[in-house]
Amino acid sequence: MRIGSGLLLLAAVATAVQWRIRELRRIAELERQAALARERARLAKDLHDGLGASLTKITLLSGLGDPRSLSVEALTDRFQRLTASTHEALHSLRNLIWLTNPRADSLELLLARICESVERTAAAAGLQCRVEFPSEVPAVKIGPDRRRDALFAVNEVVNNVVRHARARQVTLQATIVNHSVTIMVKDDGIGFDPSHVAARAGPDRGLGLASLAERLLPHGGTCEIHSRPGEGTEVILRLPLPK
Repeated sequence: MRIGSGLLLLAAVATAVQWRIRELRRIAELERQAALARERARLAKDLHDGLGASLTKITLLSGLGDPRSLSVEALTDRFQRLTASTHEALHSLRNLIWLTNPRADSLELLLARICESVERTAAAAGLQCRVEFPSEVPAVKIGPDRRRDALFAVNEVVNNVVRHARARQVTLQATIVNHSVTIMVKDDGIGFDPSHVAARAGPDRGLGLASLAERLLPHGGTCEIHSRPGEGTEVILRLPLPK
């Protein structure tokens, strides 16, 4: 009788263990699918915000009236804007491809990508670019979300310089202190009054400055903007590094 009870107990335990294993596998599969769905949603947003915006501008510029009715100056302006939008689209595509590379997960590679991205944008816009990066970078792994948001935040700052600053030079500086990276973007353009822009922008976010803080906030990061009319603009992005 005791042997029979023991066998029944053993069978019950085995059944419970098998059920638990199946549940864990099911939960793991659901989590994998949820993570995949989140990644797809992020990729769709990045495509829309970056590549999609540039392609929309190209489409709009291509369909603006009959080119034969335009003056040489107007045609030249349209061609230059089309060229700039094409560069933006290619640049966005390169960044998206880089972000999908799981091996590009170090702080050193992130800073190298930011540097290359800013230099490309500046060159396409005819801006001088000065880079001041540390010669030694700690071996820190950076997750995909943090990489993406850091890269896109810096790109947004530089795009604002190109679109609004009327600058001749942009300076990109990175420092690593107290387990956090600080990236500064400074231009010698016309500058602006940040409080005036914020008040005027309202929910439309004006120059896209509000989105910078939104990108960094989930990672504990901050964004500071210093500018005065006629004195250029300095944007400081701070991002804590993973422990």
